[in-house]
Amino acid sequence: MVKKLRRAAQRNAMTFSAQEFESARFLEYVRFAVTMTNKDDREFEKAVAGLAEQGLMADLLKEWTLSRDHFKGLANLCDTAVRRSFLVMERLGYSPYKPLPKRSLSRH
Repeated sequence: MVKKLRRAAQRNAMTFSAQEFESARFLEYVRFAVTMTNKDDREFEKAVAGLAEQGLMADLLKEWTLSRDHFKGLANLCDTAVRRSFLVMERLGYSPYKPLPKRSLSRH
């Protein structure tokens, strides 16, 4: 899985498959990053020292890096979708002066 994600992060955003964007795996690391970065400098240092003593920091840094790259890939994919959609909308004749019909995709 790690090799697949690394390869995916290096590819153009348009070539990603839906399976490669399974973000749930990374959410635990994002949550932990939030917990860690909410600490002041002393608490953060103490936490990092404790993780390092347990031999966990190397893996944590690797997972944070993979998570960062994964979410950058998602952001690039969304940018590509927006850019391509605007180009197609222009070709279809839509503009700020001819707005799209209002309808929500959201289930909320």
